[in-house]
Amino acid sequence: MRVARSTARDRAERALGVHALGAADAMQLAAALVVVGHRPKRRPLVVAEPRLAEAARREGFNVIVPGSQRPSQRLPA
Repeated sequence: MRVARSTARDRAERALGVHALGAADAMQLAAALVVVGHRPKRRPLVVAEPRLAEAARREGFNVIVPGSQRPSQRLPA
């Protein structure tokens, strides 16, 4: 389990440097990346916070925004 924590922390630190995110959002994005084995392409991720949604989209997730017209609507590029 220690390896997973280190990997998530490393990914969160990277996210802080690459995306305009706060620490909690960076950790959420990092955890999502660890869960999908660092292969987010076309994987769904439900995100309500706009900056986190943009960062997740840039990482390759298929971002789902709660309250959108279609359940699998991606944010525009």
